[in-house]
Amino acid sequence: MLTFAAADCLVITLTSNAWAGYQNNVGRSRNTKFGEETQKTSSRKKKKKAMEDYGVYHPVKLDDRRKQALVDTNAATHAHDLQAFLDMTKKAIPDYLPVYKWDPEPDVPSHLYTYKWKQYYTIENSKITAAYRKSVMNHNRNVKVKTVKHGLKLTWKAKKGKHKQQLPVITYKQSKLTVNGRVLNKYKRNRVGAPTVPEKTKGTNTAYLEFQTPFWIKLAIAVSLLGQFAAVVWGLLWRGGSFKKREEKKE
Repeated sequence: MLTFAAADCLVITLTSNAWAGYQNNVGRSRNTKFGEETQKTSSRKKKKKAMEDYGVYHPVKLDDRRKQALVDTNAATHAHDLQAFLDMTKKAIPDYLPVYKWDPEPDVPSHLYTYKWKQYYTIENSKITAAYRKSVMNHNRNVKVKTVKHGLKLTWKAKKGKHKQQLPVITYKQSKLTVNGRVLNKYKRNRVGAPTVPEKTKGTNTAYLEFQTPFWIKLAIAVSLLGQFAAVVWGLLWRGGSFKKREEKKE
């Protein structure tokens, strides 16, 4: 009963958040783009544009154009074409991303410790957001990304004289990256893990990205499932034994 109640509350929460804008204040955040119509920046806001590019949050007026974009985006969550929502909405907040580079930590006096550390992480998060926006959201459209059975397939045509290509994907420690039939064990990553890989001088290049689940995760899942199964069996046996004892007492 608790499980079903929790699931029902979750559905209600997700539905409410979806209509409100998918995350807290996402409809008012400049880090969220709803289609091309809301990506324009007026001349009055040009001074803040540089800060926006670094992912700093700025509340903006929820005008009629942005409200309509929210309505259209919400409607896309109920469309048969599941790609429509992803095409309309881009979230530049890089949640759950690996970070491969941090700037030197600040060495500050104790009375400024909390303020300086908060400032440091704010700046770092802004840089991470900027790296994510540049390498994934606004990536080179020459690279085509397609989902396949075990991960992602990326294809692109090499330009003459160019021998490296940054791919608009994120790699983790457990990622397996194969480029033109060769598994890469070492390659350059940017701050959020977008890889830069060697490419053919000419012609079509193909890369595959897979995530290799660690064995301990599979083991933990197996133990959890077996534990639940054992609990159910034990419960049935216990109920059966109790029922049998009651029947014997009645006799």
